[in-house]
Amino acid sequence: SAQVRSLNASQLNLMEDFQLQALTTTQVRALTAGSLSNGSLVASGQLNDLTDAKLRALTTRQIAALDNTTQLTKLGTKAIAALSSTQVKGLTTGQIEVLTSEQINALESEDLQALTRVQVSALVATSQIANLSSLQAAKLSIQQVEWLSSDQGAALSDDAIQALTSDQVAHLSIAAINSFTSDQIQSIDLVDFSKLTTRQISSISDVTKLSIAQINALETSQVRALTKSQVSSLTSDQINGM
Repeated sequence: SAQVRSLNASQLNLMEDFQLQALTTTQVRALTAGSLSNGSLVASGQLNDLTDAKLRALTTRQIAALDNTTQLTKLGTKAIAALSSTQVKGLTTGQIEVLTSEQINALESEDLQALTRVQVSALVATSQIANLSSLQAAKLSIQQVEWLSSDQGAALSDDAIQALTSDQVAHLSIAAINSFTSDQIQSIDLVDFSKLTTRQISSISDVTKLSIAQINALETSQVRALTKSQVSSLTSDQINGM
């Protein structure tokens, strides 16, 4: 381990694949953050050749030391999927921002759910959120759904919204709901739509975006939660659907 700890970035890049693969998890953990932060290993694709166990042996300090552009974005989806929840939680906001959509969608359920509020806020609406798969959207924790900003909500695809569970829908922020287009809000499954809280219902800024089927699916408590302003905004077709 002491010998491994003394290796610099240039020496690491000179290692053959068989030499790198021969390193034990203890030796991998002994690599200094300094040697990893100077363009070693990932720049030549070597980290992608490590076994899952060895990738998980990297400390959060080592992970945080990886260069965003030349190293982190070159980690393959298999390597990303191998990371532990602790490692994912240790990613800096700068690192979160540069992850590709493919990398985000490669995160395992427990790893995706490990993302903190600060990390979720760092997800880029126009790329990472916009390209979030239906499978990943359904994996988001209730808290993470609550943390979505209006920009992030507006970027969700119709398929991602449709994939949300009833519990997730019931925890969408008012800002996110009001950022939805008609197509987005009508993508909410009718069963899930009926689980919206009375607070969410009374806070919908433009009820004309709702489909007749959704209006018809409203529970009694939800109908009662509609404000006078909302009721006066309903179209005749929507009223007839109640």
